[in-house]
Amino acid sequence: MGSVLPLHERAELISRVARALSRKRRPEAVEYWHRMAKRLLRLQIALGAERKAAEEDLRLLLRAIIRASMPEKS
Repeated sequence: MGSVLPLHERAELISRVARALSRKRRPEAVEYWHRMAKRLLRLQIALGAERKAAEEDLRLLLRAIIRASMPEKS
């Protein structure tokens, strides 16, 4: 993928997906994430990423979204 910023480093994407997930009940949130992940995986592969690298980036993206969704500790 060269110089393309990895998905898990895109703050706007992380916050947008975290907000969307927080507004959904669990079954809908899981379905939304699965659709989003499939779409992003296909896009990354179409842009030239190797499948394993794209899958790892999605795992890191999910971790970043979960962290963004958690309340900050005081």
